[in-house]
Amino acid sequence: MPLKKSESPQLPEAQSKEARCVLKVRVQPKASKNLVEGYFGDTFRLRVTAPPEHGKANAAVIELLAASLDINRSRLRIIKGLKSRDKSVGVESLTLDEAARRLTSAAK
Repeated sequence: MPLKKSESPQLPEAQSKEARCVLKVRVQPKASKNLVEGYFGDTFRLRVTAPPEHGKANAAVIELLAASLDINRSRLRIIKGLKSRDKSVGVESLTLDEAARRLTSAAK
């Protein structure tokens, strides 16, 4: 049966989409140990032992964030800053508030 102009189609109840956020991080490569240093301004500071060559530091950033956020590495992706200390990292399955809470507790 065709719809009248004033009627809208009935859509099935929408499933909640997964939470997503983008974290700004500043990375210090070749540090003495891997750690989340803390939250400064709007940026999380990370230290990684890997050198900034051949993507080793980027891989270490993903490993550290995955462990600190308690999520799978496949849920993280460096969106911006592959060759920079300042990066934007996309996080699937967490809101910004939840990710910030987990990283802040990992920094202690």
